Amino acid sequence: MDKLLLEYPWISKIVTLSKDVGLDWLMMTCLALELSGGDPRCRTLDKEFLFDTLGPDSPLFAGYWDQGMPSINVIDLGTRWGLFQILGRVAVETGAFTGRLINFTDIGANVKAAVTIARNTIQKGGTEEDVIKYFGADPNRVYALMNESRHSITILLTIGLDDEELIEAPVVEA
Repeated sequence: MDKLLLEYPWISKIVTLSKDVGLDWLMMTCLALELSGGDPRCRTLDKEFLFDTLGPDSPLFAGYWDQGMPSINVIDLGTRWGLFQILGRVAVETGAFTGRLINFTDIGANVKAAVTIARNTIQKGGTEEDVIKYFGADPNRVYALMNESRHSITILLTIGLDDEELIEAPVVEA
């Protein structure tokens, strides 16, 4: 990881919204880092969605394609947006977001939608690993980022303490 978690301007939004609904804020933060590299403006066209769902063999082809290219509406639905790279179609179908999808690069809207989707996945009996997979990330990579982040946080919290203070420091349970 190139930066400390605290250096990302969106960290407080993820922490607050995740904690409000009982999600692990570190898992959500590391998921965002894995998916978008921490760039809230990140947009990725999901070509597989476009061509599998609305390719030339699809009966919907004529209605959704303009001069050999997907129409702008289909591109919006087939684009992964923002920090959590949420597929536009998923955001609309789950009710996590309504409005113009271009606004989905807004940090607040994207994090709120991601937290909603993650909470719904867990409420339906899913695990954190299911959430990670749902967003299309590799759980092992997200867990590795989490471990690296925990290590960095521990180092930050212990800077300037000598060995005696480390041993005598009380353990606080959340």
